[in-house]
Amino acid sequence: MTIIRPNKGNKKLHNIIILFLGCFVVAFIVSGISMYGIVVGLHHDINKLQENLQKEELSKSKLQNQIFQITDVSNLERNAIQIGLIKEQNPQYLNTKSITESKITDKTAPTL
Repeated sequence: MTIIRPNKGNKKLHNIIILFLGCFVVAFIVSGISMYGIVVGLHHDINKLQENLQKEELSKSKLQNQIFQITDVSNLERNAIQIGLIKEQNPQYLNTKSITESKITDKTAPTL
């Protein structure tokens, strides 16, 4: 009669392998949970930043509208009239001949 007995020497090796595999699975699950928490936190941060960006774009457009209103030609002319400025009909611009002539003829002007 043949008696089959399990090999008792490999039982320790199997226990060690199962222990390492169990530790690996637990570590994998814990790291997955922590990664999920990080991803959710980043998602919330991105949403907050997008909301802030939209608010800033809105305030930027409001400021641009104010600048365009201030620098509008009709507003500039109206503001100039209010403070007493008048539009010069024949403006005389500065040219280089008048600058050099004034330096030559004006004795009190400092020389460079």
